Amino acid sequence: MPETAILYTTGHPAPPLSAPGRQDHPTTGATTMIRLMVVDDHAIVRRGLVRVVETAPDIELVGTAANGIEALHLLTRSRPDVVLMDIGMPVLDGVGATRLIVDHDPQVRVVVLTGS
Repeated sequence: MPETAILYTTGHPAPPLSAPGRQDHPTTGATTMIRLMVVDDHAIVRRGLVRVVETAPDIELVGTAANGIEALHLLTRSRPDVVLMDIGMPVLDGVGATRLIVDHDPQVRVVVLTGS
């Protein structure tokens, strides 16, 4: 059975919960939504991750992609806070896509997952 592991982040520390973008709304008390993009070449994995994300009340799914090129095309339209990225993908792998995403927008956090 393959194990899933978090291998790499952008090298930036995760923002604390009190950081801008994660503060509670001043009047409603609601937590600001985290905008998430899921990138994986296996459709079943993408669908599974989407189903998990849909159960989180403070995460908004803003896009899915099957490879790094698709992720780059979605980046400017969807403006995610976090990208959940597979490493081993065709066309443009997760390592290359992560480099380009962080170069384009250093504020985006990338969490890279892989199965082995």
